Amino acid sequence: MHRGGVLRMILKQPILIVLIAAALFTQCAFASLICILPLYLVEEANAPKAFTGLVISGFALVETTLKTFSGSLGDRYGRLRIIQAGLLVTICTAASICTMSVLRMWIPFIIVHPVAGAGAAMIWTSLTALLLDIAPSESKAATLGIDNLCYLTGTVAGAAYSFAVRHHFKSSTAAFAGALLSFVFALTLLSCTSRRIASVTGQAATRPFKTKVAMMGSFMQLCQNKPMLLLALILGLVQFAIAAQVPVLPVYAHVVLKLTDAQISASVLVIAFVLSLFAIPLSHLADLLPRLSVMRFALLIGAIGFAVAPKLKALPLIILLGMLIGAGWVMGLPAVLATVDDIASSGGRGLSIGFATTAQGIGFIFGPLLGSLVMSQIGMSAPFVLSGVGLLFALLLSTMLRTCPSCEGAALRDSSHGV
Repeated sequence: MHRGGVLRMILKQPILIVLIAAALFTQCAFASLICILPLYLVEEANAPKAFTGLVISGFALVETTLKTFSGSLGDRYGRLRIIQAGLLVTICTAASICTMSVLRMWIPFIIVHPVAGAGAAMIWTSLTALLLDIAPSESKAATLGIDNLCYLTGTVAGAAYSFAVRHHFKSSTAAFAGALLSFVFALTLLSCTSRRIASVTGQAATRPFKTKVAMMGSFMQLCQNKPMLLLALILGLVQFAIAAQVPVLPVYAHVVLKLTDAQISASVLVIAFVLSLFAIPLSHLADLLPRLSVMRFALLIGAIGFAVAPKLKALPLIILLGMLIGAGWVMGLPAVLATVDDIASSGGRGLSIGFATTAQGIGFIFGPLLGSLVMSQIGMSAPFVLSGVGLLFALLLSTMLRTCPSCEGAALRDSSHGV
């Protein structure tokens, strides 16, 4: 979708501006907390270094565990209500973090920060489903591309903001307070426009998923849907391949490529800027072309990119490759999630998205662990091979999904009924 198409969609549904702003402020807040928290615990609170990993892993574990459940709650009781409840949880946890940072406490973080993960699960699953409720069917993948762009932009902006504030005020408390204000602003924005959002979404945000069936029964029915299981596994493998590089790339850049911090920072900013320009058009490809074809092409790009990565030493080529792999991500993720939405049962959009993104969270948990393990035990190039193999396996799984050129979603839905 070109820029004019995105603008027309937003003008047709201006409430999207509110949701985009809320998503940006929320992700900025989460990025601020996660970036500054390790520095606060180690440098200001004098907590053991291993404690930091436990706190952050606890957040990821709770968020991943509750995504499916929170998505189902949104189907039953209204997505906006669940988002607002999640923001209330994060406001309380951020306020507690501010207080504890003033008192230089660290032990309670083992409980407080994972609780914030519960708020994150409630917010993101229902927010993605709410965007799909509002978006026109012909722009579903493009809307998911906007959602993904908000997540990436919010992460970069939040990290930059938090480090700048901590540098200026010489304390983590100010950065934590900024995150608290961002959560409050997002909640206020959504609360002030709640009636407008409800009028736009109609019954889509409150229609229960098979109201006569218990929530666990709905979940078990979803687990028996073969296409949904395959898509969730593909999404988990993709996230695993990306997350495996998180502990590897900084070390690889310093040790093997001999890059300075300034070069790394500039490279990341260039890649992020270029991807932000092309994120929406690339995501819209899954609206214009068969989603499975776009998905498979994106997986192929990523697999080839990781295979080539260890062979490149020139910085311009490395930046170009980073753009290529990033293009595969911003093109493939909306294609996968849009396909998940295509085959979601009536009224079960939140549950289906939560189910798929739970697999994504599991990939994020195990990716860094195995990435750092193979780097230390085998060598610096091994994590790239690991990521490439993961994407190739995901590509192989995607061939098990049947498609129909004229009605892709219906074909997948039909295939799921026979399971």
